[in-house]
Order: sequence, then C-alpha cells, then structure tokens
Amino acid sequence: MSLGLAVVDDADSAVVYSGAWPTFGSGEEFQATTHCSTEVGSTATFEFTGTQVNVYGTMAANTTAASLSFAVDGGTSVSFAEPSGTTSDVHHQLFYSSGTLFNSKHTLLITQAAVAPSSNTNCSLYLDFLTYNATTTGAETYFVDDRDPGIQYSPAWVQMGSEQDFMHTSQMTPGAGATMTFQFNGQGIALYGAADEQTSATITLDGGPPTSYAPFASSPSAVFEVNQKYFDSGQISDGSHTLQLTAVSGVSIWLDYFLVIPGLDAVEGSTTTTTTLQGTTAIATPTGSHSTLSQFSSHLSAASSAAQGVVGPNTSFNTKTAVSSGIFDIPTTSTSPSSANSHAGGLPVGAIVGPVLGVIILGAIGFAIWLLLMRRRRQERALSVYSENFYIVRLTSPCSIS
Repeated sequence: MSLGLAVVDDADSAVVYSGAWPTFGSGEEFQATTHCSTEVGSTATFEFTGTQVNVYGTMAANTTAASLSFAVDGGTSVSFAEPSGTTSDVHHQLFYSSGTLFNSKHTLLITQAAVAPSSNTNCSLYLDFLTYNATTTGAETYFVDDRDPGIQYSPAWVQMGSEQDFMHTSQMTPGAGATMTFQFNGQGIALYGAADEQTSATITLDGGPPTSYAPFASSPSAVFEVNQKYFDSGQISDGSHTLQLTAVSGVSIWLDYFLVIPGLDAVEGSTTTTTTLQGTTAIATPTGSHSTLSQFSSHLSAASSAAQGVVGPNTSFNTKTAVSSGIFDIPTTSTSPSSANSHAGGLPVGAIVGPVLGVIILGAIGFAIWLLLMRRRRQERALSVYSENFYIVRLTSPCSIS
C-alpha cells in the first residue's frame, strides 16, 4: 500500500541529467523551475521505490516537432509529443504515467527523442515535476490535491480547474464563512492556491491562533496570481494535525494543493494518496514489458524456479528478498483518469499469490512422493510374486531317487 503521493521537483538532486538541459521557470510551475532540452539523446534518470510514477511538465504553444520518451527499468519506451493545435502554453500537463508497477525499486529513464527544427533556440516540452506512489519511508514531501477525499469542504465548494492549476483542478469558495478542513499526519504542511487583491482568509492549525491571509490587500490595481502560498506551518511536532481555512468575505478563494512533510515514522495510510489525474490531452500509458500482467508473469516464473531450486543463467532470485521487498505486493491504489474524485481499491493479489504458489509447490511435492511410493509398491509386489513362484516350483519339481 502506498504511504503517500511523493512529489519531486525537476531541480531535485534525485533527478540526474545527462546532455544539454537548460533551466527555466515561471510562477505557474512547481517551485518555479523547469528543465528543457534541445539536444536529441539527452537523458534524465530518476530512481524510486514505489508502485507508480508520473511526469508532469509545460507544453509551449505552437510547437509540435519535439517528443520525449519514457521507460521504466529498461522496458518498452513510450513517447509523448505535443498535440497539434496547441495555441497557448499548457502547464502541469501529464507527460507520462507508468501505470501500476510491482512494489520494488525502479529506474525511470527520460530521453529527448526529437526536437524542433530550430532546436538551437526553441524548447518545446519542459520537465516540471514528478510524482510517485511511495511505499517506503524517506520521501521528503507528499502532494495532496484539492480533490482528495480526505479534505472536507463546508458547505460544498465549487469545483474549478484550468491549465494553470496543478492536476488541472481547484476548489472555489461559495461565499463568506465557507470552511475547508484537512486532517493529516506529518511534521509540516503548506497550502497553495490562487489569490487576487480582495482574497481574505483565516487559517488555524490544531485550533491555535488564526493566521490571516490577504496577500494583495494594499495593491492599487487588480491582481490575480496562481500557485500562491496561503500558509506554511514550518516545522511542527510529528503526529496528527488539523488545518482549517475560513473565507472571511464573499470574495472567492481558490485552493489548489497541499504539500505535507511526512512524519519520521510514517506508516501505511498516514497520508492520503492522490490518484493520477488526466490533463487536457491524452496521457501516454505504457504497454509491453512493464504492463502489470507481464511483470507478474516474470516474477512468478522466477519464484517458481527458486522454489524448485532451479537457477537459470539469467535468474537471480532470493526468496527472503522477495518477501521483504514485497515483490508480490500489488498496491491497492487505482488510477482513474476519467474521475478526479474516485479512489478505487485494488484486489489484494499479493495476499493470494503466496498461498496459491505454496499450494502448487506442496501439491507437486506430494505428487512426486505418491509416484515414488507407487513405484516402490510395484517393485515389492513383483518381488513377492517372484518369491512365490520360486517356492511353488521347488515344491512341484520331481525328486530323483538314487
């Protein structure tokens, strides 16, 4: 099971770049940074432990020649190219989603597969951030979208969304006095959204003193900015906390996402997991060697070989490692591009595969023992028949009298 949806910025040291990757960035983008390459063959590599990885970025307007390719663990690569007819920049676009992976350590390879003809000056596809369903502790930040079912809106807020919003979704207050409440486990939280010159809200943490938010109250002219930090708790005690926001006036407040610093001893379910949401264009979904079925077949084959003591030239399998790393643990989080609010639970296949495999192996051993016993019984029966015949022959043989 995923501990949370970890988020990694393109400028994070965990993303290793090779080739030409100039840096860019704007206020709409995560941490205001992006990377973009104009050199075919340039790569970016990211290692993670989890059950799914997604890559988001910015598409520049009116550029359709560039493409990126994505591959997990050396499997089949999947390409993403900007659709034709993109007349304006699109932010937070989903470039790639791996689909469900087995719970283990993985390596994502991103390659600049093609560039625009005037590639010396024009960038087209900008890497912004990655998310992955983390299954081990160590992730620095978890991402929680405004549509997460763990967030309570009272009364119901208005669901909004644009290309400037993360995951292309946001929530708008219906009027003064509207509240948002979010319970989380961790040691820090930050809240982001859009704001204008009349935005006014109060925010409390664990029922403490309220913090006022009115970023552009003194601004002489109309201002509207996205990706604004409404609140940052800083370092707080590790544990369960409650964040609440209240709209002061009837002027709309637009909430977009939270960043949660997980606790030191994060446990499964401590932070709500957000599913991948589809952007304005089709997502790239890999097929081939990294589909769930093919991965399951390869792992099951290796497990069967190891259980029978058969190690092939390309087989490296340790049953203790398989159990401890959760090689048969299929995550329960389900990705649903068509629904921003659904979080479907998956069948606990990992809990079924182990017992079934054990029954098959025990059955095979039992069958072999049965065959051995039957063979030994036939041999004993044949020996008994031979002994009886020999005895009869000796009794019926004529005696010679001298």
